[in-house]
Amino acid sequence: MKICHITSGHPLDDVRIYHKQCLSLKRAGYEVQLLGLIQGRNQEPKIPYILVGNEKVNLFKRFLYYPFKLYKKALELHSDIYHLHDPELMITALLLKMRGKKVVFDFHEDVPKQIYSKAYLRNWHKSVLAKLFKLLENYLVKRVDGIISATPQIQARFQSLAHKAVIVHNFPILEEFEEKKIIRDTKKCYVVYHGVIEKKRGIKSLMDSLDYTDIRLKLAGYIASEKLMRELKKHRNWGQVDFVGYLDRNEIKVLLNEAIAGVVTLLPTKNYQESLPVKMFEYMAAGLPVIASDFPYWKDIILKNECGICVDPENPKEIADAFSFILENPNLAKQMGMNGKKAVIDKYNWEIEANKLIRIYNSIIIDE
Repeated sequence: MKICHITSGHPLDDVRIYHKQCLSLKRAGYEVQLLGLIQGRNQEPKIPYILVGNEKVNLFKRFLYYPFKLYKKALELHSDIYHLHDPELMITALLLKMRGKKVVFDFHEDVPKQIYSKAYLRNWHKSVLAKLFKLLENYLVKRVDGIISATPQIQARFQSLAHKAVIVHNFPILEEFEEKKIIRDTKKCYVVYHGVIEKKRGIKSLMDSLDYTDIRLKLAGYIASEKLMRELKKHRNWGQVDFVGYLDRNEIKVLLNEAIAGVVTLLPTKNYQESLPVKMFEYMAAGLPVIASDFPYWKDIILKNECGICVDPENPKEIADAFSFILENPNLAKQMGMNGKKAVIDKYNWEIEANKLIRIYNSIIIDE
């Protein structure tokens, strides 16, 4: 059984698409290929990569050119099921359905809500685009063979419309965090944030929080723009920051093993308030206490599992107080880390989610 995953907005070694979904399907016995536009850093892929085009992918081409180019290439592969991952590929999915292909569509984000967080759009533009995306999404989910949602909130929108729908959370891979967490000397340790670094993900408040503490902050990932990079380097607290850039999966594990807490203080946009950021669960998997935004959805997870502290992400002093609490209460911090790790082992892990992914594939095949 041949499966083709298609992405126009993610690198070909994306964690959710490649490391989790594609490799899990391969282990389950499927023949898997990955078709996309953005070269990843993985130099020895375990499944075939097919890169379409070698030019820089801008927004215009992603939406108006590459969906059709990827569709044409996808047809040449003669796969049994096509699994698509980006909102602009809804057109590609519908074209594949018109050719009688089996299609699964994967909603990583709530795109209509995400549109409202785009600062460069005017309010009426946001409203019109959000409504258009909702209409197109509703049309799509009624016609494809399976819908995968990354969160319960996305799933709730499509449950009554889709032929088959399942939530496949973006939870950590357990084997990546097998080593026992060791609490280091707090005088040498740091708090860590890894992921995309940008204003709407709370970097300004995080930098400002260093006014109230001597702890070091390690930033891993990439900074969203050159302008933001310049702003951060001019910040009065940049001297307390270690920016380590992009890290591979093994390097992230080392980074987390030597931290005393993981930070995920995203700002309260509509999209983030109902999201499930994978970094939060990776901190838990690494045995780290989590310092997170006090969104009701996140707060319920963190308080129920007693694995961290929730703060106002727009209040630097409150964030700094959470750092101080972790430093001053190492035994309690260690217990928080152990609680989080147990929660991931019991319920918030990719191994559980992979079984759900494979079940929906098997049900689509049975329908044939």
